[in-house]
Amino acid sequence: MSDADIAAVRPPATHWWLLARISVSALLLVYVFRNAHWSELLGVLGGASPVWLLAGWLFFGIPMLLTSIRLRWLLQLQGVRIPLERVVAITCVGQFFNMFLLGSTGGDAVRLLYILREAPDAKARAGIAMVADRALGLVVLDAIALAAVCSKWSLFMGSGDLRRIVWILCAILAVSIMGVAILILAPLPRLSAALRLPAKIAGGLAAVQRAARQYARAPGGTLAAVAVTVPVHLSNSAGGYCAARALNLPVGYASIAVILAIVFFVISIPVTVSGHGLRESIFVLMFSLFGVGASAALLYSLCYLAFTLAWSLACGPVYLGFRGRPVSARMNGVPA
Repeated sequence: MSDADIAAVRPPATHWWLLARISVSALLLVYVFRNAHWSELLGVLGGASPVWLLAGWLFFGIPMLLTSIRLRWLLQLQGVRIPLERVVAITCVGQFFNMFLLGSTGGDAVRLLYILREAPDAKARAGIAMVADRALGLVVLDAIALAAVCSKWSLFMGSGDLRRIVWILCAILAVSIMGVAILILAPLPRLSAALRLPAKIAGGLAAVQRAARQYARAPGGTLAAVAVTVPVHLSNSAGGYCAARALNLPVGYASIAVILAIVFFVISIPVTVSGHGLRESIFVLMFSLFGVGASAALLYSLCYLAFTLAWSLACGPVYLGFRGRPVSARMNGVPA
């Protein structure tokens, strides 16, 4: 990938906004690490179990294959057919570039770039499939977190702070379902005309609605994408649970599932650089609700980041060996 390609996938943020995000990340990191008790942190690290850490790292690698399968299905439903091995390679490239690009969705932008190299005539459809991939992952993550709450109902209902977390998850799921329903059922072209929206915006909304309705017209494929998303998050939670066991933290699997869900949602907000600083702060806050000290929670956050970076580095050889030459991506006649 050339420097021009990398520049092309960077979010179109102004310089001041990027500087603000860097500043927020720096301030949060300084605050979190300044309040860390280093002797306690080193003590927890010294007692960590290498076996559990290795298990956690392995669990974090499973989602890459599953998300590749999901993305391929979502692309197929939009009429874009790319061989699975190419989609897996593209997913690995995106994971690798997550280390370097500013913003939590930098890897998604790189994946889209390579998908367009495979199917250069499917820009709109590929972009919509990528958005659907991200949205589907977050909605299923929310549902799994609520299922985890139900499995430990008395624990989460026994604390006012935890109850508020549960209501936030419920609100996110409800808004997501309403948003999908509106996107599929609302007469967006008439609304755009009534509101006198610019032609470009109106056309974009119409294209998004057609894509959403395409997924609704293919419930089997859409449900298959949902089904493969479930083990993605179960594996992530398993990796997170292994990290907690490695550090001897008194937090169960259901609690880890809820903690990770909140962390994913929060770091998706583009107020820091790749979630740095915000991720550590949210881990400290969430673990405190389960009686875990700030130093242990901070160490857990660093282990979580280390797992992600380790898999990113493991994807490096895939990127170095990847060739962006177009393959026989086929369009099956789905309307643009």
